[in-house]
Amino acid sequence: MNFTHDVDLDYCSGFSSFGLRVGLKKKGSDCAILISKQKANFSFIATQNTFRSLSIEDTIKKGNSLKILIVFSGNANACTGDHAIETIKHISKIVSDIFQCSEKNIFFSFTGVVGRKFPYEKISNILQKKLSLTANELSESSKTKNNNKIFFSNAILTTDTREKKIATLLKSQFGEIKISACAKGSGMIYPNMATMLCYITTDIKIDNSSLQKIHRQINESSFNVISVDGDTSTNDSFFIIANGNSNVSYSRLSLKEKKKIQNLLQEITKYLALEIVKDGEGATKLIEIKIQNAKTNNMAKKIAKAIANSLLVKTAIFGNDANYGRILVALGNSGEAFHSYKVKLYFGNILLYENGEVMMKNIKKANSYLQKNQNVIISLDLGIGNKNCSFYTCDLSYDYVKINAEYTT
Repeated sequence: MNFTHDVDLDYCSGFSSFGLRVGLKKKGSDCAILISKQKANFSFIATQNTFRSLSIEDTIKKGNSLKILIVFSGNANACTGDHAIETIKHISKIVSDIFQCSEKNIFFSFTGVVGRKFPYEKISNILQKKLSLTANELSESSKTKNNNKIFFSNAILTTDTREKKIATLLKSQFGEIKISACAKGSGMIYPNMATMLCYITTDIKIDNSSLQKIHRQINESSFNVISVDGDTSTNDSFFIIANGNSNVSYSRLSLKEKKKIQNLLQEITKYLALEIVKDGEGATKLIEIKIQNAKTNNMAKKIAKAIANSLLVKTAIFGNDANYGRILVALGNSGEAFHSYKVKLYFGNILLYENGEVMMKNIKKANSYLQKNQNVIISLDLGIGNKNCSFYTCDLSYDYVKINAEYTT
């Protein structure tokens, strides 16, 4: 399947998307807008952090019919009491008046510093002026090519060093289906969900129940198997938005075509998830933790997470130190039962531990493997079952500390 990485969410028919600068950040675009030509169905997965932003609760209460999505980057609109809801109501009213749509079909995401009141009065004046011009442009000429356009995918970034986006199309027996996606995320990354925002648009016609089922499945094996630093945040959101503009109905597709769409969405989310880990704050290496031959899937995932979130393991990898002891200790700290004499530990294909003993002769080879590779695989064969799991993380560098020590200053 061919993928492209140079288009925005409006690659899919019936969508318009763009970025603006409203002054939340010191520089760069900080407001992203997505508009659907007609009301779109969407599925939504949010952070499991119990201190989550009230904007998340607002999305859940409103239902699943979307006309406009607005993302603000630079302020989380979280932990500010009733002010957070006032922000949503105030901006919703302005956007509703400009685009002549119901406030219940306008949704929001926020990302940035927690606890600072969103300056909605100041932002509203700027937003009203810019969106009024945009509304006129959209009504006069839909999708005119503009080389000066700010991408939605750029306007959602915070500490990210680059945009993360991907798109493709699928030819079905009833016509073309397009899918486009983008994400942001760099720090505070951990399952349920990782601290991130992700948006997928598609022009297929699909019911909410089918969309939600696919959404949950692809999330489990993408954004729920990554970690940068073991923290979730207040605003993590993952939207899949389907407006049906292609007139290709999911319900009419063959089982083979339905499976192909799900596999495409899986590929897209896996790509974005790995891009987030690669762009982890200060990261120099992508690390895959492979657990093999565990008793259960849950056991495999729990052990993989324990290793991926070990600060000692992550700093050792940054230092190109194949520190087998830290990995084995993390395995022991997972709380899962295993037999130490059955465990095998590999760095790449280099065996470091077997039959209860460290293979001292292979340590220099393992260190050399780390020095030569930015993509590192650490494998643990438990030898007690047939369940496997891959979990992804990155190393922990000096820059991670610097970035987060200065984040609000």
